[in-house]
Amino acid sequence: MSSQHIKSVVESLVQPYLDEHGFELVDIEYVKEGSNWFLRVFVDKEGGIDIDDCGRISEYLSEKLDEKDPIENAYFLEVSSPGAERPLKKPQDFQKAVGRHVFITTYEPINGLKEFEGKLVSYSGQELVVEAGKKEHAVPTNKVASARLAIVF
Repeated sequence: MSSQHIKSVVESLVQPYLDEHGFELVDIEYVKEGSNWFLRVFVDKEGGIDIDDCGRISEYLSEKLDEKDPIENAYFLEVSSPGAERPLKKPQDFQKAVGRHVFITTYEPINGLKEFEGKLVSYSGQELVVEAGKKEHAVPTNKVASARLAIVF
């Protein structure tokens, strides 16, 4: 079973619980590190999540995964917050990040640059505008390799 299919199945299992309890699904990873497989589910909510939230979600999801048994390999289940530098993946993530400090990398150079860090000025669905210093950079969304919130020190 492909990693993408596993992520899709896990999302369908956990999403009803998250919706019912006011959580947001940020991301799901199914990755091999060394000889071990990890299923990581990143969740958030307004005001942030705590260890008890993660524990309840983990218990619920573990029970559902045991019932459905969609993963052939042994794996470790981890449920956690995406952290302060949370990834931006969905359109609503970018919308919420407008006005905040972001770090974006691209698949290919745009005006000679592949990294953009600064304030996300706007998001249109097709393009991100990042203000870095006194210059604004228009980044087409189809060129974004990764994006996340960034902490300014």
